[in-house]
Order: sequence, then structure tokens, then C-alpha cells
Amino acid sequence: MTKTKIIIIGCLSILLLVMTLLAAIGVALVLYLSRNGDVANSAAPPGAVTGRMETGASVSLLSATVKPSGGIIELHKKGSPLDGFIVDVPEGSYPDARSFRMSYAAITKNTFGPNFKDLSPLITIDNGGSSARHYMKVTIPVKVPAGKFAMGFLYNRKNGTLDALPMFKRTESSVTVATRHFSDVVVLSVDESELSKEFKTEYKMEQDNWSFPNYGTYYQSTGLCNGMSLTSVWYFLHRKSIEDPSLYSRYDNNGRNDKTIERWEDDSLGYRFASIMQFYAKAEISTDSSELSRSDIQLRDEISFALRTGKPQVLGLTHPSGACHAIVAYGVTPEGNIMVADPNRPTDHEAVLKYQDEKMVVYNAGLGAGSPPIPFDRASLVGNQDKNWETIADEYEKVKDGSIGKHVFPDYSLVYKDETGKKKPLVDGTIIGDQKLWVDSPCEDKNVKVFLKPYAGTDLLDWDKDGCISLKPGLNEIGFLILGLTDVMDDNSNKVKMPIDFVYRKIIVSPVKIDPSAPTLDVGQEQSFQVLMNPPPANAKFEWTVNGKPVPDFNNPYKTKFDKEGTYELVVKVSDANGKEFGSAKSTVKVVPREGGWVLVGKPRLVKSQPPVSGLTFSTNSATYKKKSIQERFVRTGTSYGAPKVKQNFTAIREVKFTFTAPPQRMKPGDIIPFANSVNASTSYPDSPEKDRNECLKATSEYACDQELHICVANSYNADDDKNIGSLAFPFIKLDSGGSKGSTQKKSFNFKVPECGKPRKKSNEEINKEIFGERKGDPVYNPLDFGFNKKIHLVYHFFGRKDGGEYMIATYEYQGPGAP
Repeated sequence: MTKTKIIIIGCLSILLLVMTLLAAIGVALVLYLSRNGDVANSAAPPGAVTGRMETGASVSLLSATVKPSGGIIELHKKGSPLDGFIVDVPEGSYPDARSFRMSYAAITKNTFGPNFKDLSPLITIDNGGSSARHYMKVTIPVKVPAGKFAMGFLYNRKNGTLDALPMFKRTESSVTVATRHFSDVVVLSVDESELSKEFKTEYKMEQDNWSFPNYGTYYQSTGLCNGMSLTSVWYFLHRKSIEDPSLYSRYDNNGRNDKTIERWEDDSLGYRFASIMQFYAKAEISTDSSELSRSDIQLRDEISFALRTGKPQVLGLTHPSGACHAIVAYGVTPEGNIMVADPNRPTDHEAVLKYQDEKMVVYNAGLGAGSPPIPFDRASLVGNQDKNWETIADEYEKVKDGSIGKHVFPDYSLVYKDETGKKKPLVDGTIIGDQKLWVDSPCEDKNVKVFLKPYAGTDLLDWDKDGCISLKPGLNEIGFLILGLTDVMDDNSNKVKMPIDFVYRKIIVSPVKIDPSAPTLDVGQEQSFQVLMNPPPANAKFEWTVNGKPVPDFNNPYKTKFDKEGTYELVVKVSDANGKEFGSAKSTVKVVPREGGWVLVGKPRLVKSQPPVSGLTFSTNSATYKKKSIQERFVRTGTSYGAPKVKQNFTAIREVKFTFTAPPQRMKPGDIIPFANSVNASTSYPDSPEKDRNECLKATSEYACDQELHICVANSYNADDDKNIGSLAFPFIKLDSGGSKGSTQKKSFNFKVPECGKPRKKSNEEINKEIFGERKGDPVYNPLDFGFNKKIHLVYHFFGRKDGGEYMIATYEYQGPGAP
């Protein structure tokens, strides 16, 4: 596709004249405001040279439309100071057709000083204000006096500053500049002798550059030099005078007060910001800037003149291979070399772009801080009128609110395992009871492999064999470096892990817990919250809050109810007698609309037990049985059973275990609760006649090791009634595990939670008959056959002919609609 060439010769058409007059009115208004002191609506950058250009009447040059295919606009008008003026718009610079209106005005007063002598009128070009995708070439006819160095600049009316324009070409009769957007353009000159003299802007190393080195990120794994250079110069020009803090320390450790210059990985706000701008701007140096790249001394003079505006300049370095690197020029040394800030070396004050024999010396730098050096032999002035300034400003707002890089970097989360092994989000203020913390970082994109490095301060924490880190009692502030596996290879051909983010989490290891820790309650349901401490302090004081608001209750347990559905955070702070904080704990309460169901109101507790009990598991020790005790009778629920007669002592070893999962907070009719029981039995006895041994074996099986385990579901229960428990707890779910020498038996049962109903009235004899019958088999009764009132009890009833025990598993009360 060819460009449109528009040549303007002589006078303008009537239509063009009208458009020109309208444009002139707009220009005149701007000039009027400028002349009357409304120079600056925004602050000038630190150390920037400021001044004012007053002009005469505006003279229209031309007006033309350029299509997306590009175009060349030329002015040929004898007698005009801009005869030979050209604007070359490359194809694809704009997505649609653009109207260009151009005018000029003679400069009557220039207050920028002797180093900025004007050689051209002030040229105003208006094409709608938006930036082009490519550099446009503007050729301005001027006469350059001998011994002078000429260069194009943009004049900023608002703050009275100048921005240097990169140069395509320079002759004795014209200069050709590169720009992406238009405003007021002027050609200025300086004595050539000034350009080799020492000069420094107020941009300083370890103040205005980024503190992290250019190692790249997961999103931009080959480096961030362009993004880092552009954003650091943008911050200096547009934010430092407003926000004051220097960039170098401002976002070290993501802006926290505890600075960690030695650990750059925690500067994730900065390197994510630079990564985004690297994506937007990475073609600037490799494509447009390649045409501007040179190695001659004139480029040094161009950079030096640009720096004398008081503004640091972004430079592009190029290599014949196509490799490119970005750095920031901020001064001129006494030897006439260019002082540069290299993103690869953020603390290197000696880095310079050196010139020798009027030619640039090769500059060695890697694409990133850890990359092999490349001998860059050409450079270009990128300038400060970059097309991405507005984009940088928009992205910087995301830096300030912490959202920079969201939906661009992999979307990850942090999770940990609580005491039950359940994975939960690891958020600020997470309270755990163990000093061991298992943590992981799952990623939404399953193709992204994420790794974590945990830090306490600047110390890297070790993972143990279980994938846990060790924490100290109390408050721990742990930093997590989130890394992603890239396709970049190291020297050993291994894929390299690169940063995604760095975040902190405050984690409290507390000897204090609240039970229950995460209940689900009905609206209006009363619940008791118990503080568990190990060990408890003397004369402990309890301060409770609900959703951050203190409550007038200092008791343990704390009883309350919630009148509205939702999620509530219940926190207790425990102090000792001297007021020193002992620990704190949190319970997250979910309150749901009320419906009928069995609600846990009584926790597991021991009623009577001879065998040892651990949690909800019973186990018995070995026991030695003598002849006399063997012949004793054991009364159970009003029914007597005889024991075999033996003629000698013997030892029976029993291992009886009963397990039951922790009772749920709430049961609905129809829910299933599992129970399980197992018995191992063995017998030892002295040598004796065979018939005696048989008697002992029979005694072991039927007497010493016959353990009847009952799950009793009762409407009422008297904890002190050890004699007649069977008649009060009904019906029995019988798990009868008898055993002989060397036998092992296991039985299980799933208890089905009943409806709430009216119990049948039966005598104890009727109940015993229904439960035991003629002892044929092991009958299991449906609890619905008996009916239940407002409360039920789950009771473990352990029977043995020598010892036994009862254990209250749980007590439930039917609450909500349908309760009697």
C-alpha cells in the first residue's frame, strides 16, 4: 500500500481558509493565555529548565487528511520561513484517517537562556492529540549558524519546559525530528563547545532509579530494561515533585517501613509495574529506535543537549543481532561521556556511555542482570515524549492500590491446612494452634507450576519433610515469594523459576483455641463458646469481640446467639493476672435460617469406666482371673448369666477398641453416623489336663473376652444410675464381639439419625424383652420404632464379665420448627 503525498503550493482554498481561521482562533486563545501568565497548570520536574516563549500573530500553514495507509505532507511556498516543511506519517501510525492542521508564529521573546537559542518559529501541529504507533518524521527548514548544534524540541506551555525530539537527520538547512504526538515544535541551538562540558540533572543513582536489578519476571522472562527505564523517568518527571519520596526506596519491600535492599524479590509492586510497561513498550527500541541508532559523536551531542533541559533521557542500545537494551542518561562527565543508570546494575555510579575518537565505545550489558553480556555498538535517544506516558500513569494507579499485574500474571492463592487437615485460605490474621504450618499456592491455570519461598524478615525458612515451616508462638509475619517455572534455561539446561509476586501474611500461633471454631448455627440459636488453653494462665481475663466490636462479657465459656443470618467473627483475647496478653483465638460462625434439627448441646464425657479411655477410643489392659472371681455372677440389665467353672487360674489378654468420629454440631433426620468396634483376645494358662485347658479356653471366650458393646440411644439418661443404665438407654444397637484364643473380630454400624416424635410408653421388662429377646443373633432395632422426644443421648456401653464402662458420646436437643 503506497502513501498519499499531499503537496501544498501557494495560497489555500476557501474551505481550507475557513478551517485555518478556526484553527488560528484556537491558537490565538492559547497564545493569549500564555502571554498573560497562565503558564503552568502542572509542576515542572525537579531541576528542569523553565522559560517562556512569547510569539506574534499565528500564520496558517496547511490542513490535510492522512489515511491509515500513511501519507507525506509537504509545504512549498516561497517567502515562507517554513518553505520545504514536511510531515511523513508511516503506514499504521493511526487506525483511522487523521486531519492535520498546522500553523506557526514568530518568537518575539525566548526566556530559556543562551543555551536554547531559537532558530525556527514556534510551529503548532494539531491532529487530535492522540499518540501515533510509530515515529513520524518532521523536517523543519532552518539555517544553522557555524559552531552551533541544532535540535528539535517540544515546548510545554503548561509548565514552561522543553522535551528533546530524537533526530533522524541534520543538515545546514534543515533538521528532521522524530515524534509520536504533536503540540508546539521549535528548533533550538547551543554552542557546540558546551556539549562536552560536565552537566548533571537532578536524577540520581540510588534515589531515582529502581532498587531491584533487571532479572526479569514470570511475565517478562527475558528482562525489564525498557519498562524499568521508562517508568523510572516517568516517575521522576511526573510524580517526584508531587509525591516527594524518591523511587529507589519508595517501593523497596513494596513500600513497607522495613526496607530490604539486599532482597529485591520482595519489590513485586515495582517489577510487576515494569513488566506491564515492558510489554507495552518493548517494540519501541527494537523497531522504531533502530532507524535512529548511531555511534557517531553527534549522537553524544544530541544526548548532551537533551540533558540540558534538566530532564533525564531514555536511551536505546542496539546490536546487529537485533538485541536491544534500555538505559537512562542523567548527566555528562568532565571527559564528555554520558552518565547512565543501567537497570542491570542499580547501584553502579560509574556506568557511562563512553566516546573515544568521536565514536561510541562498545557498551557491554546483558538483556538481564543474569544474562551473558552483549557488545552493544549503537545507541539512540528515545526521548521523553513517549506514546505510553498516559498508559504508565494509568498503570501506576494500580501500583498504589496494589492491583498491578492482576489478570496478567498467573492468578494464584495461598492456602494452609488447619488442625483437621482441611485446606483454608491463608489470610492476614490467620490463627493456628500448631507451630508447624503447611502452606501451598495453587494456581487457577493448571499449566503454571508455582513454587513458594517463605521468609521471616530476611531469613529464608526451611521446609520440613512434611512440607511445613516452623513458626514461633505469637505473631509471625511471613513473607512469601511466589515463583513460576518458565521456559528460560539456565547454564545446566534446567528451567528457571521467576518471580510472580511477593506477599506478607500475619499468622498468629496461639496456645488459645475456641471450641467450636467454625460452627453453623440457626438464627436465634444459643451457643456456648469455650476457650481452651494449654497451659492456662492464673486468673485469666477474657475479652470477647464480635466482628470487631467488644461485648460486655468476660466469661469463659461465652454464651450468645445471633438474630440475623450471616457470617460472624468471634475473637477472644486472653490476658494473665498482670494484664499481659497470653494469646488470642478466633471462631468463624455461620448463621443460617432456622430449620428443625438435632443440635449438639452436650459434649462427650465419661460416665463410668474401668478400662482406660483416650478421646473417643476405648482400650482394655490384660487382666488375670482367679477361680473365685471367675465363678462370680455378673448382673446386667436385670438378667443373670453364669460363668463356667474352672479349676485353676489363667490370664486373658484383651484389646478392645471402640472408635467414633467427633460428633457433628448439627444432625438432620436421615443423617448417617458411623460406629466401629474391634476385639483381639488371647489366653495363657499352666500345663494341665486337656479337660481343664478346655474349661479355661471356654472361660476366656465366654467370660473374660466376651465384650458386648452397645450404642444406646435414649430419651433420658441418668449419669449416676450405674445399676440400671440399660433400662434407661434404649434402644440398644448391639455390637457383640466375643473372642477366643488368638481371635480378632470387627464390627461396625451406621446409625441413622431419627425424626423427632413421641416416644412409646413401655415398661422396662417390655424394653428388655424387645432388645434381648431369646439372644438369637444380634438384633438391630430401628430407633424410629421407639420414637424420640426433645432430647436424645448417644451412649457407648461397654460390657465385660469382669469390668465395664459407660461413656456419654453426645447429647442432642431437637431445635427449630417441629420441636415438641
